[in-house]
Amino acid sequence: ETAAVVSEADEQIPTVNGDGYVVTTLGNISFAYPSSFSVSYSGEGTGISLTDSTGDAVIIAGTQDATYDATTAMKACISESGMSVTEAATNGDVYSVTGTSGENICHRLGCIKDQTETYYEFVYPAASADMSKYEKYAAYMDAYIKKQP
Repeated sequence: ETAAVVSEADEQIPTVNGDGYVVTTLGNISFAYPSSFSVSYSGEGTGISLTDSTGDAVIIAGTQDATYDATTAMKACISESGMSVTEAATNGDVYSVTGTSGENICHRLGCIKDQTETYYEFVYPAASADMSKYEKYAAYMDAYIKKQP
């Protein structure tokens, strides 16, 4: 039997920008995440899972079909998440929800474009010594997504 050969040209090759974030394409938008997080891809560029070196912080990003708007997505996220919401907002095609679940901070940002929702969820311990660093990461990733047309 012969093994299937996957061409490296078929795989995404992310790059690190000047701010130290890895930039890759996820769904129909560019996505930036901290270069200190380790990665495992899934779903042919439609999903990615990231973990920091401590194993405490996890980022899961993905895409899904969307026949709804950002407000509907935000409300669904709030009702389905089970978290205690501390902040929720929409702005055009983008929504964000932040809250707590157990001992963790949960932050989700989604962008709906061309009937596809691209989102990321960032979960980290509320009592982490790295909390300010994680908040900085989330702010950067949010701003990166929001600045796209």
